[in-house]
Amino acid sequence: MLILSPRGFSGNLRGLLMSINIRWLRNKWYLDVYWKGKRKVLAIGPDRKEAEIIKAQLEKSLLINDVDAFNRIIGSSSTGKIPSLGEYGARWAEELELTHLKESTKTSYSQGFKLHVLPCKIAAQRLDEIDYSSIKAFILELKSQYCISKPKYLSRNSLRNILAILRLILAEAEAEGYIKGNPAANKKLSKFYKLAGQAAEINPFNTQEIHAIENIFRENFPWYYALVICLFRTGIRAGEARGLRWGDVNFKAEKLTIKRSWSYGQEITKPKTPSSRRGIDMSGDLLEILKNWKSQLREHWINKGISDPGLVFPSPAGGPFDLPNFQKRYWNKAQDIAGIEIRRIHDARHTFASILLSNSVPITRVANLLGHSSVRTTLQFYAHYLPEQSTGEDLSSFLDDPGKICERFCERSEKKGIKA
Repeated sequence: MLILSPRGFSGNLRGLLMSINIRWLRNKWYLDVYWKGKRKVLAIGPDRKEAEIIKAQLEKSLLINDVDAFNRIIGSSSTGKIPSLGEYGARWAEELELTHLKESTKTSYSQGFKLHVLPCKIAAQRLDEIDYSSIKAFILELKSQYCISKPKYLSRNSLRNILAILRLILAEAEAEGYIKGNPAANKKLSKFYKLAGQAAEINPFNTQEIHAIENIFRENFPWYYALVICLFRTGIRAGEARGLRWGDVNFKAEKLTIKRSWSYGQEITKPKTPSSRRGIDMSGDLLEILKNWKSQLREHWINKGISDPGLVFPSPAGGPFDLPNFQKRYWNKAQDIAGIEIRRIHDARHTFASILLSNSVPITRVANLLGHSSVRTTLQFYAHYLPEQSTGEDLSSFLDDPGKICERFCERSEKKGIKA
């Protein structure tokens, strides 16, 4: 802390009480500068040493009574200028690269801001002008938007995720001292998007479509044939397939183990949830195809003079296969050739789950194979694929004759030796 006394100073700094404190919040160092009776907050970054250097520069500028230097270091915070949501959000999106978030999360947040927040009217408002009414108008504006690339309105989940991004941006602005309180954290805002449409229903492939896609990959895109077989036969996520290594494949036990995910860029992460780390039995077809694929890969690396990366599903150059490129140039094209409705890679996972449940595989087992943290998650997506269970009785008839309920109870009680 630096305290200035009235004696020995002149100009704007004479007689001022000043303190500079360093604190850590949300993966970033901040300087709290108390000056002229006001608190100024400077966001420095993840480097403590950099924060210490800037703190020392501020203190030095005060000791030599260099007001101009002090103002230059303080920057816009000393002038009282409050940036707009668009300006501040753009900086927030850039600073995501300094955080320890997963690459997929960084991309999701950054794209969500650029696609859905920045084009809206709220982006032009100053941070301190944004209130409950502003955010309500923002949600209503989003609800009216029609996506041309995907002919539909934003779903309830999409609206909730966009609002979550806005809430994060304003939380950072609050931490930096631009605003007091976070208006996007008001729970009453949920009532404005709860009535929005649900996301599109799950649309799994049928057996004929699966075989058509697999045959097209075998004939036209053989490099990705084993990958497609694995996606349909195991239900693993695309990121999990990218991170799969030959050490995770046990041919003797006929099982593969999910230990990691490789969703975006060059980042290898842990699976989505602790329960996502799991073992999955391989079908006979998948087992033989992976054995042949391993031999083909070994020959490919030798011919190309490339060191074996150890990945089960690499790109021809040796790294993990590029997910967007695979989706656009191969996955979508195969469906187009087959003349079927184009669906996402993730729908292969939905197909795996729906086939298992339709064939009376216990839902607890399906949840385990999918790596869901709870059976509730599995039920949420796939409950309508559970086979109908019939008791052989018209249960609704009990309402027509309440006496039947009593008779049924007495029958069960007698069998169990319970006296009514």
